[in-house]
Amino acid sequence: MKHNEQIFIKQVQNISKKSKEKGFNTYGFKKDLDSIAKKICGTRDQAFIFSLIFCLSLNKGNIKLNDIAEHLQIETIDLLARYSDVRFLIINKLVDFDGRNSEPLTNYKFCVNSKLLENILQNNHPKIEKADISDTFSFLIAVREIFDDFQNEIYTYNEFIDSVFNLLNDNKSIEFVRSLNSLNISEYNTIFLLKVIIERIDGYSETDLSSALEECFEGKRMQFQFKKRIVYGTNELIRKNIIKLVDGRFYSDKDISLTEHGIKILFKNDLKLFNAKKHDESNFLTPDKISKRNLYYNQSEEEQIKFLTKTLHKSNYKRILSNLGKHNYPKGIAILFYGFPGTGKTETVYQLAKKTGRSILPVDISKTKSMWFGESEKKIKQIFDDYREIVNNSNHPPILLFNEADAVFSKRKDIGSSGVDKTENAIQNIILEELESINGILIATTNLTHNLDKAFERRFLYKIEFTKPSVNIKSRIWADHIKDLKPSQAMELANRFDFTGGQIANIARKYIMNNVLNNLSTNFNNIVTFCEQEGFYTNNNKRKIGF
Repeated sequence: MKHNEQIFIKQVQNISKKSKEKGFNTYGFKKDLDSIAKKICGTRDQAFIFSLIFCLSLNKGNIKLNDIAEHLQIETIDLLARYSDVRFLIINKLVDFDGRNSEPLTNYKFCVNSKLLENILQNNHPKIEKADISDTFSFLIAVREIFDDFQNEIYTYNEFIDSVFNLLNDNKSIEFVRSLNSLNISEYNTIFLLKVIIERIDGYSETDLSSALEECFEGKRMQFQFKKRIVYGTNELIRKNIIKLVDGRFYSDKDISLTEHGIKILFKNDLKLFNAKKHDESNFLTPDKISKRNLYYNQSEEEQIKFLTKTLHKSNYKRILSNLGKHNYPKGIAILFYGFPGTGKTETVYQLAKKTGRSILPVDISKTKSMWFGESEKKIKQIFDDYREIVNNSNHPPILLFNEADAVFSKRKDIGSSGVDKTENAIQNIILEELESINGILIATTNLTHNLDKAFERRFLYKIEFTKPSVNIKSRIWADHIKDLKPSQAMELANRFDFTGGQIANIARKYIMNNVLNNLSTNFNNIVTFCEQEGFYTNNNKRKIGF
């Protein structure tokens, strides 16, 4: 250890030892405090608190304020007067903490920042070095970090706003900042526009309006007022043609995107940031390509789907991953949708992706099959390798979808079976191994109900069974697909025919096609006829398909 590092360690040790006897009385070690304050660019009081957290956390690990109070032989409430000093250490990442702004400060847990400790031991730079901001891209990365810290509740709302505008004021020489300032827009619009730009840089051409508002503004009232101005076109970013609203009516889901005019005004010589695609989007089903549909579930499925939707929401997902990491749990989420055909398993994946602003990366199992020995295993392994790289380079990971994966997740074959069976077993073993360490979101759909391999059951964090809809749910599905149906007619169809949502959709399509071709209006008897033709399953009989 170098001489300077030894001096620093002795200084914090001296402060910690003497404070145990003197409490907040700093007489006798002010020189040490001044030295440390200079190194962390803070005050003498901030250096005092920092030194205590530094020493106590090295000995005990995560500590609370009552540990500091006990060390100083004072009441915990006496430390609350130092709230601003503690906040300084958190915001400047001089200490790590586990806590939320919505919780009492006394519940926070603190420890010395690992990077800072490493810097001390290597090159005597107690202050964590800030990233060099020299161009548009590095500036936007710094902005994104501030947004992330706000979502992780490191910043209060006012601290978040101050941090963004301090960053803008410190980087007026960057062309993008000059272009942004030239718009002469309000503080709120500046924050919102930066959020939309960050999403675009991350590879998303459209941003979910509701999600963006939650990540930019504090309080539902402020979010609603801003949304109202966006939707009605009175917002200055809309009026100046910097952003645009993408489809949807007032109460439906809406997206926001930068206009071509806005991109040209803001980025000028940095247009390459938007021309280069982060990934080959031809393999993705992006949210804007997914049509919004109404889905109806039995109560059990509905509650679980609502929970998943909330879980996969961008801000919630980030907090969940952060907390899983702190407890040393795997960060991947594997989900299985299984059950009766036509109950909406695949469409649910699409609508989850649509609502949470995620793309879908579908896996075609048939394309992984090869006549060459060992080739199929390589292809399935490559799928997970590629997905892992995508997740590592994404701020909003897509969903890896194994659709209709019955063969993959069925029970493994006995040893000594055919070469094809051995290959399928090998593929299953690879998937089982990948599920153990997956980082991201995997959803598999299957019609299997009794043939699922036990090894897969444990590896799926969520397993949701899709059952045939109840009579009331079927009635709602009928009314949604054929708008001219009377409520009594929808209920009659629901009671009479034991159909899934997929079968009802098929009948509705045939009914609409027949009406167009024959210029017919709504005819309930025609609907019943189509039901009878479709009716492989009814309440009164069970018909087989055959030729």
